[in-house]
Amino acid sequence: MAKSTGDKHFDILGEPVSKRSIYLGLGCCVLLLAAILGGGYYLMVKKRDASLLSRTVESKPLVPVKTDPLDLVAVAETGAEVSEWSNSRGAITSLRELLELHLKATGFEAVNSYILNGKVSVEGNTWDLILMARQPNLYKLKTEYASGGQSFECGYDGQQGWIAQSHGQLDEAKWAFYMSMMLMESSLTHLAWSYGSAAALEGGLASVLELRAPEVWNGRSCAVVESHGILPFSITHYIDAESLEEVYRRATIVGVDGATAEIELHFTPADGSTLHRLPTGYELYVDGKLHDTVSYSKTRVNRVMLSTLFDAAADGVRLDLKKP
Repeated sequence: MAKSTGDKHFDILGEPVSKRSIYLGLGCCVLLLAAILGGGYYLMVKKRDASLLSRTVESKPLVPVKTDPLDLVAVAETGAEVSEWSNSRGAITSLRELLELHLKATGFEAVNSYILNGKVSVEGNTWDLILMARQPNLYKLKTEYASGGQSFECGYDGQQGWIAQSHGQLDEAKWAFYMSMMLMESSLTHLAWSYGSAAALEGGLASVLELRAPEVWNGRSCAVVESHGILPFSITHYIDAESLEEVYRRATIVGVDGATAEIELHFTPADGSTLHRLPTGYELYVDGKLHDTVSYSKTRVNRVMLSTLFDAAADGVRLDLKKP
């Protein structure tokens, strides 16, 4: 306990201590505490302001533009660099922004698997069809002749393809060709799953997806995105300016006997019966000629599917697909 030993000193533990020293020490402590509290408050406010600024930039509405999307076709035809693509909602200035809009418009941001049942018509014959897919890169397609008997099944486990058939209706020269077609037909959410893939996270978005010059397809103004690096071949995707759904895709694959072939899918748009706007079918063209027509009658999403479901069938033949 301290007691006074005079006007200028305190007695602390039997020793006289200058009052001036004590007051000076207390003042320094108060100033130090104030500096610490002030610095902490400054950093907190600065961090908050930075966060608010970031959210403001991210939530900034699209800037309205008067340019008709069709006007950009002339730029695309010249091969010039295109830094901005537009639709009635406003200016879209980046691939990431385009993909975010595509995911929200289609509901694909919430789709991790799907099962589609339908029919496929080939040269007057009709087959039952079932298509299955699971994120990140598993696909399986099976067709069975409607009158019974013949069946054809193929799958992809993310690295390798496989084919199984009941009556040997396809010769070996056509296996890789049909396997590649199956991947084109099955990977309906490929843009969404590529955008959220580990490859995009680790190697950057450009390692799997690239924005191309806009084009007009069948009278529709479309953004064009090329996907590569995840499937064995590149696919060019056309996203409609208004619906923001994929309406068309094309790819060059290894065809019969090793020759290259151009395959195209003309999608039938979603009918609005589900939140997840998967197409209700498509027409498949090979080198400009209609090959088959598919229509889906039942759609199920986000069902639990074990990865073993996509393993090669017991009588299946494994295939290493080559880039064209």
